[in-house]
Amino acid sequence: MKKKSILTLVLAFGALYCHGQNIVGRIDSTAIRREVVADDGIAGALAEAPKAEYRYLVNGEEMSENEADIRVRPWNVRSIRLRKTEDGTILLRIRAGRMSRSFLKGNVCGIKWDSKWSGGDEVRRYISSYILHSDYDSIRRAENHPKDKVFVPEAKHWRQLSPDVVYLLNGRRVDGGTLIYLEGSLLQKVDLQYRRRDVRRFGPDAENGVIRARTFRTRRPLILIDGEPARLKRWLAMCNMETINMQTPVNYRTLSPIDAYKRYGRHAKHGVLYVRTEWVGGE
Repeated sequence: MKKKSILTLVLAFGALYCHGQNIVGRIDSTAIRREVVADDGIAGALAEAPKAEYRYLVNGEEMSENEADIRVRPWNVRSIRLRKTEDGTILLRIRAGRMSRSFLKGNVCGIKWDSKWSGGDEVRRYISSYILHSDYDSIRRAENHPKDKVFVPEAKHWRQLSPDVVYLLNGRRVDGGTLIYLEGSLLQKVDLQYRRRDVRRFGPDAENGVIRARTFRTRRPLILIDGEPARLKRWLAMCNMETINMQTPVNYRTLSPIDAYKRYGRHAKHGVLYVRTEWVGGE
């Protein structure tokens, strides 16, 4: 069982997104301190991909499954079509946007996470630093980095952010840690704003900034909770530390678009988020 650092870099998620990744976030007063990557048995509850030999055509270019899986992300996939060829193989024809396309809209294009203890067994997760789209573009041009390659700026280029900022998700105030569970698949926009009217509305914390985040309205993965399709609202409630049942373990796994399409068809072309709410081995 390997520990997963809670320092997360959204900017490079396109390159680091793990195919069929298992995440276990056991949400209770003792286990909330860690998030681990583990083989927790959740794969056994997933639909199996049909046993067949596949070929992959992405934007007209034939490539291996691994290459296709890197090129096709939840935020840039446009269409996936399946066709059985004369030699018996299954051809997946995929249209996808460029990897260089920013998948985070708003003025923030990259975020890093940290955590701090807030007393007792409670831990707060928050965005500790960020990089703006304008900074990113300037740095990339200054360093002559190719536009079609993922570029990760050095630590010195990141701006620090106070743990005490206001977080809004789809217009509603949430705990900042909620966004961790959304990045890379559901999170579309992150805006950092400093407005006087926000201080009047939200109080002193807004002086440190207001993060306005938004999820995709259409490019959403198929969400399955205990095997049943679920609305985004239910998953958000499970992730929000202000509404979560603290004794409910939450084990979740993300599937990339290609693997998800093979298992669940066209409704899963933006990937699958599979959630289980019962204990699956372990302590």
